[in-house]
Amino acid sequence: MTEPAVPSLQPPPTRPSVASFLTAGGLVLAIGGLYFGRDIFVPFAVAILLSFVLAPLVNWLQQLKLPKIAAYIGAWPLDAVISRVTKADHEEELQREMQLLQGEG
Repeated sequence: MTEPAVPSLQPPPTRPSVASFLTAGGLVLAIGGLYFGRDIFVPFAVAILLSFVLAPLVNWLQQLKLPKIAAYIGAWPLDAVISRVTKADHEEELQREMQLLQGEG
């Protein structure tokens, strides 16, 4: 008597489908778009993060019965301080890089 054939547990090899190539192409386009659009997207991202930082202050000022516009104007000084501190940090980093590059040249 012959024994019955045992079915293979592994699926047969398949070729990549068109959907796989479209997915990969879309991913490449999305990453490329983010890379080349970083000069636009980074300020928007910083603005969104800054809004999360300032929202509790604005809410607190509104709880003190200040009108909404006055609460926003009251949050501007903190916004200016945060912006200036981060700009100063980047300026120091840029100066160090320039000195390093001048020392090499």
